[in-house]
Amino acid sequence: MKVRQFCCGCSLRTGAIIVGVVETLGGLIEVILYIVAAAEAEPDPREKENILDALDTIRVSNIILAGVTIILTILSALIILGVKLLYTRTSWW
Repeated sequence: MKVRQFCCGCSLRTGAIIVGVVETLGGLIEVILYIVAAAEAEPDPREKENILDALDTIRVSNIILAGVTIILTILSALIILGVKLLYTRTSWW
């Protein structure tokens, strides 16, 4: 059985581009938020013990999440590129 339409009734090409654009934009926003969160992480002045370890863990976690999100955003952009190349039948290599 071959799928011929996207879930809302538009073509598969249009649906794949919609998914790719939404995913790419969401990924870019997410990367910015992770970087800002890593830069703005400050210790709680009420906490005395192990605060530097916790702060480093928060920063490293946000940087790792930003890296993973960058990879996923690139893959989302490749969806758009793949659809455009598939439907233009142009070889890019």
